[in-house]
Amino acid sequence: MYEIVFTKTASKELDNLDLDLAERVVSFLEDVAESPRSKGGALKGGLKGMWRYKVGKLRILATIDDERKMLVIHHVLWRKDAYRR
Repeated sequence: MYEIVFTKTASKELDNLDLDLAERVVSFLEDVAESPRSKGGALKGGLKGMWRYKVGKLRILATIDDERKMLVIHHVLWRKDAYRR
């Protein structure tokens, strides 16, 4: 099982969501933490090295650290905003 770690940015983005939606995101991430590559997909281009997960219209952008068994959440954004970097 991987430890879920939120960056300050991701934590703020999660806090800005409705409580029900934030709980869905956290519950989803707890399921993903067992095997992070079983869901989602690797990103390409400027976001290469990151993984994305979908929860409704939200996108969760994360990196997977296999050495330390950590799933680092960088962003929790609406789809329309997630890939504009």
